[in-house]
Amino acid sequence: MPEGLEIEYYRRLAVHALGRAIARVDAPDPWYLKGGLDADEAAAALAGARFVAARRIGKLLLLDVETDDDALVPGTPSPGDGRDRPRSGCASA
Repeated sequence: MPEGLEIEYYRRLAVHALGRAIARVDAPDPWYLKGGLDADEAAAALAGARFVAARRIGKLLLLDVETDDDALVPGTPSPGDGRDRPRSGCASA
């Protein structure tokens, strides 16, 4: 488990990616994809999206993205799912 200082270091590195478009998505292990999302759907949803924020919650690093289609981005509500979650998409690393 990484320490808090390491996560802060990674967050500061990730700040350099803000505003950059996601060119490719590599998801070789389906364990990291949640809510029934598969690698092809993640790639289709995130390709062309832009990183808009790098933040952390404890030891969890979150990279917020902005995309035209938030339907498949983890962290956004699906219609009728009944969950109150933030509207912005979040991807963790």
